[in-house]
Amino acid sequence: MAGVAPVWRPLSLTPEETLDALFGVVPFAAVLMAAACLSPHQRQRLWVGTAILAFASVALGALQLASGGLRLYGDRGGAAVGFFANRNHWAVWLAASLPILAFVMSRSSSRDGRMAPLAVAILLATFVALLAGVAISGSRAGAVLLAPAVMGSVFLLWRQGGRGAGARRFLLPAAAAAAGLIFAILGTWVAASRFAGAGEDLRFDLWANAFSLALAHLPFGAGGGSFSAVYMGQETADVLTAGFVNQAHNDWVEIFVEYGVAAILPMVLAAIVVVRGARRDSNAPFIILALALLLAASIVDYPLRTPALQALTGLLLAGLASTGQAHRRRRA
Repeated sequence: MAGVAPVWRPLSLTPEETLDALFGVVPFAAVLMAAACLSPHQRQRLWVGTAILAFASVALGALQLASGGLRLYGDRGGAAVGFFANRNHWAVWLAASLPILAFVMSRSSSRDGRMAPLAVAILLATFVALLAGVAISGSRAGAVLLAPAVMGSVFLLWRQGGRGAGARRFLLPAAAAAAGLIFAILGTWVAASRFAGAGEDLRFDLWANAFSLALAHLPFGAGGGSFSAVYMGQETADVLTAGFVNQAHNDWVEIFVEYGVAAILPMVLAAIVVVRGARRDSNAPFIILALALLLAASIVDYPLRTPALQALTGLLLAGLASTGQAHRRRRA
């Protein structure tokens, strides 16, 4: 009507933010590709390194509580956050590290299924430290994830310990389960006040609005990194706050807001990697449990948008993908 010739328009409503989102997956892609090139023995060293980092993070978190300082990203209301800026992300990282530590425990036995007493003490102390870290974080997500993390890790340890004899088969799983029960109760108690106020959490209104946005921008979404901009465009007075809504606090919904049905393809590819890896490696359940904890946490937050948890996810997926490659080489 205005006499202007049609021009090409980007699929994204916010092209600059979409480009920024593309660069944001560099940590994940870099770790995934690098770890996939390693041998299983080399990757096991990375699992050990992950457990050591988690232990160091708990030590820092304890110092943060004791001193009131030492936070890398400014004051967080007195909460322990370890190396992170957010206690929820820290707690999720620690919870996802529990199956990794259990995997290290399962691979630390000698051929007769026995472990040196010193190794048992060190691994069990690290396991307890990670439990304590989740408990002192005060994170509701961490408190909820602690139970499946401990129960799943203990079950897998017990199953892997089948080649051990007598009571040795049950030593580590029983000790880990007892510690897990204690710290699960402690973590729930620490986060009790935050659970009591869950009914007033703005996440519920945020999720409803985000779901409406996802439907409004079908089939291809509003574009990567566009959530904050498109959310502000439809924010109504009854949900308006002084705060700035930067994420949906539900990555599953936010992904469909930004990418629409295009998000299904990478999800399917990732599921194929997980299923194929699970069928070919008896150790894969440890990795799958850690991935499941990260994906469950994404229902109420956005942990996989942080570089540290992206890197952990890349390492986990590389372990499963490389299992399939090793299987094909053995068949050849």
